[in-house]
Amino acid sequence: MHYGFDSAQLAVYNPGQVNVVKDKNMSLMFYVHDVLAEYDRLIQAIPGIGITSPPERRPWGAYSFWFLDPDGNTVSFIEKKDLQ
Repeated sequence: MHYGFDSAQLAVYNPGQVNVVKDKNMSLMFYVHDVLAEYDRLIQAIPGIGITSPPERRPWGAYSFWFLDPDGNTVSFIEKKDLQ
């Protein structure tokens, strides 16, 4: 599946029989205009998505949510209002 976010694309797929690393040492972060809109869009588009942290203001000031990709890696969406 491919999902569009501004000028970026996120591909989420099952690699089938391809061996993947067991250690989850990768994280993707995407800046978006509206965290709540993207959160709502993803939970509707991907039933059972592995949300690990719903949208909230982080202690360091970021407004974000986190979920796991099919391999268990963390993906973060972070609100940034001044995107072009």
